Amino acid sequence: MPSGRVRIAQPPGSRSCGGGGSSEWIYARGDSGAAPFINDLEFLKGRFPSDQSRAVFLETMRERMRLAAGAALPWDLVVLMQVAPDVLELKLPDWHYSGGMMHTRLYFTEPHDLPGHLVALRLRTKRPGPIGLEEQDVAAREASDLLLEFRERSFA
Repeated sequence: MPSGRVRIAQPPGSRSCGGGGSSEWIYARGDSGAAPFINDLEFLKGRFPSDQSRAVFLETMRERMRLAAGAALPWDLVVLMQVAPDVLELKLPDWHYSGGMMHTRLYFTEPHDLPGHLVALRLRTKRPGPIGLEEQDVAAREASDLLLEFRERSFA
């Protein structure tokens, strides 16, 4: 892991999938004081073609976040990001937005130095195919950078 990166609980995903204990979600705030995850969510809400599809997505996301807080997520829904080894990706369902079909991902972490917490970083979409992998890498790096800002103010 590059120096300066946040050390995460081991094995990666153990707090969200490991079945041991519960964790509390907190939202990382950047240097501006804003929580990018909340901003991402508000932006995303406006992209659904109907109120019903938005409601279903939000309920699914909330349920997965509840499962993660209870360490009960299936392991296959969480991936350690190779380009940002202090960031995990929670797979959310694919949705048909106003712009077409997109994969939606919640980028988060389980900081070793912040026991009992899951930190929501970003909520991003990516297109299917190779371009989506590039978008995913960008999103993971942005999430990692946000985590560094958050650590400096909150739990260093």
